Amino acid sequence: MLLSICIPTLNRADSLQKTLQSIVGARQFSEKCEVVICDNNSTDNTREVVASFVAKFANVRYFKNDVTIPADANFVNLLKLGSGKYLKLHSDKTLFLEGKLDALLTGLSDLDAPVVFLLNKGDARQENQVIHCKDLNEFVAAVSFMSTWMSGAIYRRAEFQLVTGLEAQTGLCLIQTFMLFKLVSQYSQAIVMTEHFMYEAEVAKGGYNLFKVFINNYLTLCQEFLANRTLSEQSYHKEKRRLLVDFVFPWYTLTVMKKDRKYAFDMSGAHAIIFQYYRGEPRLYLFPVYFLKSEAIRALLRLRNSFRVTG
Repeated sequence: MLLSICIPTLNRADSLQKTLQSIVGARQFSEKCEVVICDNNSTDNTREVVASFVAKFANVRYFKNDVTIPADANFVNLLKLGSGKYLKLHSDKTLFLEGKLDALLTGLSDLDAPVVFLLNKGDARQENQVIHCKDLNEFVAAVSFMSTWMSGAIYRRAEFQLVTGLEAQTGLCLIQTFMLFKLVSQYSQAIVMTEHFMYEAEVAKGGYNLFKVFINNYLTLCQEFLANRTLSEQSYHKEKRRLLVDFVFPWYTLTVMKKDRKYAFDMSGAHAIIFQYYRGEPRLYLFPVYFLKSEAIRALLRLRNSFRVTG
């Protein structure tokens, strides 16, 4: 078995069904791939949905926790159930584009690295790249905070089984990122694939403190690798600034300024967290410029679209 697609799930039967359908239709699925699902004690019809796939495919396996456990702990337990050469964490709302799981399996057959990360940024107008990173600095430069995206993470099972210290990291809600950083820093090798393999289904997002996880917890994790000198000061400060402009600014606009009702994140302490980490960063005070510029761009796009309709 080349690849174990490891899917944690909780009360998302509808999106899980669509995700599974996008996987089992791959030409190489039965030969090179398995799906392992760990249900974190769902109360909807997840079991029945999965049963229809288990009945058809011997390489779809299902486990259910008797009680709901922390998500990070569920991720670790799930990965331990995989039998493939590579273990891929995969969200229950991430669907493969048509033909792309086959492309991924073909690509993995030619690779040999403890970490493979799917950046999922390529498009038809760009040449898909395979980036070889020789240390954590190069990996963070290539991937940035996208390393928090669960569905991008692929670990070679031989090295994953040797990772220690996982229990101490389960409170950060970023165990997937810790494992990536740990393996890259320990083995000095990672491969980043830019090709666009997947897309996210529209589901309600929330249930955790957005800025606590993606500012406090993510930067705390980076500081751990800064302390052991596998991440340089230069890389850390560059990543911290990149996080501010490319993550904090847009998400603050959506969740605080616009109060977008599609999101149900815990926003408690948002301002305190942002200022704790960025009060000395000049770019923080450019947020009004960012906000006005983004609003002006949206207005121009709306105007352009209105001309297209009336024309």
